[in-house]
Amino acid sequence: MDLCYRIDWPVDFEEVSLGHNGKYTSAWSSLNIVAFTSEKNEKGCMVQYLNIFNPNLCWDVFSTRYSYGQITCMEWDHAGKKLVVGDLKGYCSVWVMQDMMSNQWRCQNKIDETLLGEEILCIGWLHCGIRIPFKSEQPCSPNKRFKPSLNRFGRKPVEGYLAVTSSGRIAFKICDQYKQVVVCQLNIPCHQELADIAFSKDGNIKIVMSNGKIRHLIRTFDIRLQFDNQNKAVPIVNVAAGLIPKCTEAKDNPYTFVSHVKFITRDYQDHLLICVSGPNGSMFESSLLRPREVQLHRIFQQSPATYTPELTLGWKFAINSENMPRVKNFSVPPLAVNTSSTGTLQADQNRFFCGFTIAVALADNTIRLLHRVWLKQYVSVSPSSMNNESIYSSSNPKRPCHQTSSLQQVIFSPMSCALLAFEQNGGAYLCRVPPWLTTLSQSSNNAQVVEAQTIQIVQLLQHCLISGCDWWDITLNIDTKLVDSVVKLLTAEYFKWPPALRQVLQTKLDAMKITIYHIVHSPVPTDLYLKLMLNAITLVFRSLILPQNRITSEEHDPAEKLKNISRNSMEKDVDKMVHNLDADPQTLQSMQQLIQWVADIVLYILASVPYYKYNSRPGFTLLRDREFLSTLRENLVLIRVWGLLKQACMPLFTKINNELDVISHSFELVTMLWQASLEDVISDLPKNLVNECSLLPMKVLIPPLVPVTPPSSVIYHQLASDKPLQFTFGRCKPDPNLTMKRSRQQDFVKPMSGQTGKVDMLRWISLGKSSSQPLKQCTRCGVISLFNSQQRPPVRVWEQRFALNCICGGSWRKMSRRDAFLL
Repeated sequence: MDLCYRIDWPVDFEEVSLGHNGKYTSAWSSLNIVAFTSEKNEKGCMVQYLNIFNPNLCWDVFSTRYSYGQITCMEWDHAGKKLVVGDLKGYCSVWVMQDMMSNQWRCQNKIDETLLGEEILCIGWLHCGIRIPFKSEQPCSPNKRFKPSLNRFGRKPVEGYLAVTSSGRIAFKICDQYKQVVVCQLNIPCHQELADIAFSKDGNIKIVMSNGKIRHLIRTFDIRLQFDNQNKAVPIVNVAAGLIPKCTEAKDNPYTFVSHVKFITRDYQDHLLICVSGPNGSMFESSLLRPREVQLHRIFQQSPATYTPELTLGWKFAINSENMPRVKNFSVPPLAVNTSSTGTLQADQNRFFCGFTIAVALADNTIRLLHRVWLKQYVSVSPSSMNNESIYSSSNPKRPCHQTSSLQQVIFSPMSCALLAFEQNGGAYLCRVPPWLTTLSQSSNNAQVVEAQTIQIVQLLQHCLISGCDWWDITLNIDTKLVDSVVKLLTAEYFKWPPALRQVLQTKLDAMKITIYHIVHSPVPTDLYLKLMLNAITLVFRSLILPQNRITSEEHDPAEKLKNISRNSMEKDVDKMVHNLDADPQTLQSMQQLIQWVADIVLYILASVPYYKYNSRPGFTLLRDREFLSTLRENLVLIRVWGLLKQACMPLFTKINNELDVISHSFELVTMLWQASLEDVISDLPKNLVNECSLLPMKVLIPPLVPVTPPSSVIYHQLASDKPLQFTFGRCKPDPNLTMKRSRQQDFVKPMSGQTGKVDMLRWISLGKSSSQPLKQCTRCGVISLFNSQQRPPVRVWEQRFALNCICGGSWRKMSRRDAFLL
């Protein structure tokens, strides 16, 4: 485990501290978004803030005042797009993205005052019924059924959340169209200090509560939610087994109170971690929920009558950790792994610790990683050992670093491959937590180390493809030397999956490869983005082709017929291909911008054919991609049809030879290139094809290609120096080597003069060097687009398709004027 970067508040931000009046809380969503609380002294008054940021773009933080009360807990939903917050005064609120921007947030609903005056100890979303555990082998195998907490007709899960207060009151808020609020009271004798929530596979909700006194019972409750005949949610509460810490049985017990109580994961109610503390330190105790026989009274035990023993669930002490300095906070891994005896031993043999460790922040300012089953220590890191001289400031190398403050809270990333540690002064450290920790790096066989690391990373990436979780924290642990081997093994494992699943996850796999190749600033992401864009445009074009007559099977669909002909026909004349298209011309619409995009890409691919041996330039992988080339042929046929029906639909070309039919000539060359790609043995391209493509720039001017470069992010900056990076909230400067790195991806094909500046990559609109209109940028692939959609788009489905996410699946962020100027 090593330090990736450190981020602090600006120097002019005086008296910024973490949390609200000593209560610290944070949450990390599955979409790689972190929320935490802070407060600032403004003119002698402490003002509370809620902060949300993307750790890959950590300086772009959203901070808003929270004036209702001191936030005590928060939780993201399963999709990672909604944040529910509870505070000291009993208010609950849900925060969502504003205009679908990951750096703009708003309070979605009116502040819920159901629990007004109650201190909310913990809060959580109702389980949606989706639980995909991590499987190192056979990731596509079916999972065991996991019921949602509440469902309606047809077993549709209900969206909502629950909040637990210090007085034992529980409020359930149903967030669907019926908008219900249900409150119930637990049977507890006194004020409670600690609480946590977990869910069982049968749909029950498990709640554990403690008043902090070490000799008092830690109580657990089972709650089942269901709808009655009047369609109202009714909670059914059952008192479950309680427990008392095992350390109380010792006569010289040095621990005086219970400081933390947590379930090992939200989806596993059978494993409870208890942290007991005292003046001299802390200790963890692990307890498991196991069935046990009900013991009869001694009077009835002597009866000769036989009976079937009854079983009940009770907590059984498993193991305790060694004594350690006072525990301030600890984080359990979100990754759901197999913690059975067999699964734990197998992971230990393979030296795979991702999801098997808990992170603990101690009073001596150290972070320890403990095995969550055996509670033995694996790693101990002290931020004080990372002196200021070893931290490199990417935005300003001469900027002095802040002094190290005391650690207060730690939190794991969604895939448990990164750890965020917050300091008392509001700053934070981000540490890489590789799945192998430090064990594999100590091996003497270097080849085995590389192979084992590659396999473990690919297993985690496959889980992200299946579960939908973001994979950014995994890429932090991919060394530049492992990029090619990781992509190769990931592709090989992908083709072992069922065909239907491969078709569903193809786009996500290409987006994952874009992120991985961005680590080494490779030109391959540009090729992958072109494939994603072409497939999206082709789907829209196919949807506009309606048959003249009613069809009874898929084979008679004109769009399907054109697709099959483009894949099988060797015809080089585009006009003969047009006759095979049977469609109603009244339904064809003009999409000039997207048509122009296809034509520009065709010219660029053909002009780059003479450089097919250079693998360090954009477009190299597309010259042998049969699917991509056949799709280009299909789109050229559609463009020809559009042009025959309406001349305004034709793409614009700057021709040197006015007699040249660019569409027909391009289709002929693309067909020749497609025929060459059908050969199984990789060989040189035909000389006549190379010669014709070499002469193409002398007949028509080739439009420029906009390379897809990574955004100015942590992944982009981490290759600038071997030292950890230093960033500042709200202040970002580009990499000083930005121009040099982007020049490596410049094309050999010389673009037309005067065509420079930003380009809307979704609409293919030139924005100029300094656009006055607001822009948005993808946080994953880095492409930019206009923030506001067109007033009268040619096809509304194209505008709406990318309103939520980029074409690669990444979330959008609104760019400030300074960011847009530096881009």
